[in-house]
Amino acid sequence: MYILIEIANVVLGIVIISIYLKGLYQNYEKKLPVILALYAVAGIGLSVLSVMPINPFIRLGFTCISILLLAKYLFGAKWLTSLYSALLFSAIAIIVENICSGLIIAFGVSSNEIYKYGNYRVIYLVFSELVELFAVYLVVRLSQWKKTNESLFSAVPLLLCQIFSIFICYVMYLGALKTATQITVSFIIGALGILYINIVIFLYVERIKKVSEIKKQNELAEQQYESKLEYFEQVKEDQAETRALWHDIKKYLNTMTELINMNDTVHARECIDQVTELFAEIGNVVDVGNTVISAVLNHSVQKARRLGVDTDLDVRVQPDLNIPAADLSVIIGNTFDNAIEACGRLESAGKKITVQLIEKNSILFYEITNPYDPRLPAEKKDPKRHGFGLKNVKRCLDKYKGTMYTESDGAMYRVSININIPGEHSGPLAS
Repeated sequence: MYILIEIANVVLGIVIISIYLKGLYQNYEKKLPVILALYAVAGIGLSVLSVMPINPFIRLGFTCISILLLAKYLFGAKWLTSLYSALLFSAIAIIVENICSGLIIAFGVSSNEIYKYGNYRVIYLVFSELVELFAVYLVVRLSQWKKTNESLFSAVPLLLCQIFSIFICYVMYLGALKTATQITVSFIIGALGILYINIVIFLYVERIKKVSEIKKQNELAEQQYESKLEYFEQVKEDQAETRALWHDIKKYLNTMTELINMNDTVHARECIDQVTELFAEIGNVVDVGNTVISAVLNHSVQKARRLGVDTDLDVRVQPDLNIPAADLSVIIGNTFDNAIEACGRLESAGKKITVQLIEKNSILFYEITNPYDPRLPAEKKDPKRHGFGLKNVKRCLDKYKGTMYTESDGAMYRVSININIPGEHSGPLAS
């Protein structure tokens, strides 16, 4: 029975380690069989050490090395980053063990009792695993908060669940005072069940968060698809108009030639003006040499034109920037929408949005300027209609270690953004 309890404790400890690493590094680089095999090897090693009468620091050292290797080979982390993760978890484990053993000893239980077979040992194991899960969850949420800007208050319900579980564990400890030398199967199941429930709740909460993130990415993808569809429809329409114009251009030229031969300059000039207007009606599609940026800008420019807002674009970029379309859509689309909204609220003329988008030395410089009236109160946006705000723009920039500055002079509002462009075969820069 004692060996089974220790092995169960190791299994739960491995689950906590996987939660810790997954929270820090997000995505595995290996397939599921390899992931399970490596965790199993670490679990077997810890199980053997757990039932052997050895110094606890040997088990801690094995845990530290296991986390270092798991971070390196499962998540592709650098050696220094992997070492930091391993040392951080070891520090958490040491702090948790000292706190838990200290609290139990403070209630009158000797240190020998919590390290030998009995109810006190079971309570100590469950209590320490609960507190360790609590600490790991806090570390994970703090690391994710910096990257995603999520409110830490969203972690409160799960943390309260763990606090109540610790209280239940304390109640079980009070009951164990009367039967310290006896241990029952029901007592073990109850104690380990508390820890199991907490881990399952934690995993389901993380799964819900993942589904929510996938949903958000799907919305971005749909938005980007609509922008591209509008762009290609505009290209198709312009091509049809161009073909129609070239079909009639010979007739216009013949007519102008006859009018000039007849010295009818007035009607000849009218004919030239008509041709000029026809040419002006085509070519409204934005084409900057980069399909993604063209689609995003075309969507925003067409929207601005429908609202009577002029645009001035200065775009110098490569055909492929190695920045995901969803991120470009959030950064450019959202800031452009804000500029259109500010112009739309002006009653005076001169509604013009100026955009600079220049790539140089692996840096993408983006600046958008629009007039605004500081006397008008800011309107509250409907999230379902307007999508992603500047908060989400900052979150996208964080992935590339980018920067954003805003300034206004009372008449013009300017947003300046610098984005570090990843290498050809790399994703967003690591934080």
